[in-house]
Amino acid sequence: MLWSMERESKKRVGQMHKSIVRLLPIVLLATIFFTLLLTHIDALDLLYSYTRAHEEMQLDEIILGIITFIPISLIASLYTTRKFLYELVQKEKELEYSANHDSMTRLANRNNLLQLLDSLLVKAKRHESRVAVLFIDLDDFKLINDTLGHDAGDALLYQVAKRLSENLRESDILARHGGDEFILLISGIEENNSASKDKDSFCKKVTLVTQRILTTIQKPFSIENQNIYINASIGVSIYPDDGDDKSTLLMQADTAMYRAKEHGRGTYQYFSQDLTAKQNKLMLISNDLRRAIDNKEFVLHYQPIVELNSGRMIGVEALIRWVKDGKVISPNDFIPVAESIGLINPIGDWVLEECSRQLHSWKQENIPLYIAANISGRQLWQKDILEKIINTTKLIGVSKEQLEIEITEGTVIKDSFRIATVFDGLQSSGIKISLDDFGTGYSSLSRLRQMPISKLKIDRSFVNGIPLNTDDIAIVKAIIQMSDTLSIDSLAEGIETEEQWRYLRDIGCQYGQGYYFSQPVPAKKIEELWHDNYLSSDKHLNPPAALTT
Repeated sequence: MLWSMERESKKRVGQMHKSIVRLLPIVLLATIFFTLLLTHIDALDLLYSYTRAHEEMQLDEIILGIITFIPISLIASLYTTRKFLYELVQKEKELEYSANHDSMTRLANRNNLLQLLDSLLVKAKRHESRVAVLFIDLDDFKLINDTLGHDAGDALLYQVAKRLSENLRESDILARHGGDEFILLISGIEENNSASKDKDSFCKKVTLVTQRILTTIQKPFSIENQNIYINASIGVSIYPDDGDDKSTLLMQADTAMYRAKEHGRGTYQYFSQDLTAKQNKLMLISNDLRRAIDNKEFVLHYQPIVELNSGRMIGVEALIRWVKDGKVISPNDFIPVAESIGLINPIGDWVLEECSRQLHSWKQENIPLYIAANISGRQLWQKDILEKIINTTKLIGVSKEQLEIEITEGTVIKDSFRIATVFDGLQSSGIKISLDDFGTGYSSLSRLRQMPISKLKIDRSFVNGIPLNTDDIAIVKAIIQMSDTLSIDSLAEGIETEEQWRYLRDIGCQYGQGYYFSQPVPAKKIEELWHDNYLSSDKHLNPPAALTT
């Protein structure tokens, strides 16, 4: 709608300009005539009155006064007309600029971009050269707006646009596509013709530009007297290989950009045909996810957390499942999608509420288990996340000590300052924090010492090789020794064999979970496990043969 209005406005301005040019001689003559008519009537009247009062004036003196006055009036009229026309032309230029440029970043807007891309494709076709379309999307820009405000977000967009513009060639075209999205057009027309026609050579050049953009954006931006760090995901499509019209090329670049986000963000991807089918599947999952929240299709399963020395179940980890059309969908298949389309927060809120309700139910049945709930990095960026966790437990009526929050090591590394603030608030409220997937990131000893973490969860990738892989053994031992030094509990994930359980227990690992003890099960099954084992004489979680010997 906005684009069509701008186009219509520009069309009207063009028509008005042509009309002005055609009517200019008439306007000038009419202006002179009426100016002379009006001014001379007044002048003649003045002269008549004056001569009546000064009868001694001669006729030649009167005529001389009239002749002198006429050119002065003419010059004044011409100046007024020129000023009017100049202001009209300037207004036209301003209107044309506004119709084709983004007011915030001063880059070409989407309307202008489409026209420029059309023109570029026509030239590329004529010269048999290539054009690259780079779809640049800032990662987690919404978090900047949510935490620092929209003014800070606008300032960041302006600085990003300015920095990108300063690192491009004169022939490159940069435009703001909308929101936190930018489009860069790279043409091979100006270069050596053979190099432009060769796809590999052209793509090498495009790759260098793409890498330079990522490096440029990763440098800190100064916003409101603090350094802000962001990344960008970039999708690339190539004319004519990936499409021969503007709509197709933009769509393919957009698809490649989402693939880059799936690969960890802060990177780039070229379009390939297999991405189209993947993107269609992603769109279907996105639509189904939105309905799943309203239709209450999510359920929680719980995996027992076991004290390795005694075999006692002391808690559970809550793991979300999506039940769609009778089929259970793994969180690995829908959580990344939920994060990318902004649904992770409402899903995370539901998980917290459901965990609190389950704790309240177990409290009524005298089952003293705690629940460890996973919180995503995006949830932690919510301004009210701390109040939301505390208020949820208070509203449902459960002790905060029964709820443990799990954060992945990667989340902590990504924004340690923000996370530390939330961690301090959780600790002061009595809520325990565990660091999930430990060993997959690069947490330093000093960083761990500064954070109020109560448990380190050793990633299953290191547990898999125990007790045969010497590298995995060395890593696991180091993690356990480090946790002991820092007075932090250690928990091994993914225990699947008796040998793994025994070895981890013997080297001092305190807790564990995995299929050897139990797979994730519904709450009713947890209650059965509790009653079967905790009311029995050995008080060991099955399989008792492994745990009681």
